[in-house]
Amino acid sequence: MLAGRIAVFAPVEGEYYQINGGCHPSRPATVLEVPVRTDPAAPYAGMPARGSPDYFATPVPVWLGQWAARDRCQSQAQTSKMPFVMTQWTGCASGAGVAGWVFASGGHSWFGYTGVAPGTRMLLDFFRAHALRPAPPAWTAGPAASIPAVGQAQLRVRSLRIFPTPGAEPFDIARGADGDMWFTEFAADKIGRITPAGAITEYPVPTPGVGPFTLAPGPENAMWFTEQDGIVGRVTSAGEVAELALPQAGSNPDGIATGPGHTIWVTETGAGAIAEITTTP
Repeated sequence: MLAGRIAVFAPVEGEYYQINGGCHPSRPATVLEVPVRTDPAAPYAGMPARGSPDYFATPVPVWLGQWAARDRCQSQAQTSKMPFVMTQWTGCASGAGVAGWVFASGGHSWFGYTGVAPGTRMLLDFFRAHALRPAPPAWTAGPAASIPAVGQAQLRVRSLRIFPTPGAEPFDIARGADGDMWFTEFAADKIGRITPAGAITEYPVPTPGVGPFTLAPGPENAMWFTEQDGIVGRVTSAGEVAELALPQAGSNPDGIATGPGHTIWVTETGAGAIAEITTTP
């Protein structure tokens, strides 16, 4: 209902979870999204359904396309390169517009690429160009991608246990060869380990402020993980932590998986590349 009171919705580095039933604005809404491709907290590619089947986040381009459909924009998306990549839809109902300003880097911060003040001025200029206008008569939102409703089937569990990790901001988790569960502590710069009995052990990473992100089991019963600032880490079952700096500047490693033989594969979101790491048997 706020579409009738707010002229422009302009989230910066947001994450767009799909809620059952979808969104049904009462009038065309002008939307501007400002994402960063290397944002570790709000991934540009969204969050997969495997993490939360009922509330998953779509990639930013998909989310913008959904809004263009709701606003009944008539034109195809137009993309142009500036200090950032700008994608916009025009010809929308009631003069509304849908746009995305995609920055290559900057982290999860307020306009880390351009600086706070220039970024704020850019937003203000966009706001001035999109005043609130009357809705067209008998307007209805266009069809956007539907999200399946939750069925009647209920998940049945035997038990549920919660193990608090204050200040850790745990992000990813995977089972190690030792039978323990290993997890990254994004805010605490640590790798955590929890036994089936619930005992937690933490291992600090050597470089502060890198935000351990995703992890996977690797050769020699070690766990491998990605960090910001272009670093891949490894922690052994004995708790020894080591780091490897990737050669490409701004690589921003994201996903990680075990490959055949003694290999670890890493996606480099910032560099637009895949890295293969071969370990010593």
